[in-house]
Amino acid sequence: MTESTRTYSGGCLCDGVRFEIDGPLRDVIGCHCGQCRRTSGHHAAATNGAIAGFRLLSEDGLTWFKSSDIAERGFCGRCGSNMFWRRFGGDSISIFAGSLDQPTGLKITSQIYVEEKGDYYEIDPTVRVDPWLCGERVFPLLEAAIERRRADLKKCGRTNDIASAGVDRVVDCFHLDLMQRPDRRLRRGRYRRGG
Repeated sequence: MTESTRTYSGGCLCDGVRFEIDGPLRDVIGCHCGQCRRTSGHHAAATNGAIAGFRLLSEDGLTWFKSSDIAERGFCGRCGSNMFWRRFGGDSISIFAGSLDQPTGLKITSQIYVEEKGDYYEIDPTVRVDPWLCGERVFPLLEAAIERRRADLKKCGRTNDIASAGVDRVVDCFHLDLMQRPDRRLRRGRYRRGG
């Protein structure tokens, strides 16, 4: 994460869309999914911040496209710049890192959907692969893991409060499980694209 007091700015190629967002921003994640590859022309690189701190300064060319049942993508309809991704009803917005004014202070720290990468490039082995960060893939499974942890604590007569349930421990175990067996799970089709 970047410093919380900074305000970032950015825009599209023609300046028809300009925005500001208050930090902190998440470090950049590279997404290799088919949708990001098609909308960007390669894999996408995006940061993420709170919608509450996001402001459009100019939106003359802004167009939103419903790319799935769970999310939409924002781009400039004049110059074609790929700019935003947001989940319907979510409290954050992903911003394509190339649309931010420099210097950003951000860095690429992980990559997702590597199983969908283009056949014309290789995955950078120095950047962590996080199959568990893939939006829609993780939420139902993580919720189930949290509920199992709550049930275990209740059997022991301990509180059913999620803070006491050790959600960080649940997430760590869930992440480890996916990291150990992502290919098997993906082949079975248990995950869907994040949109």
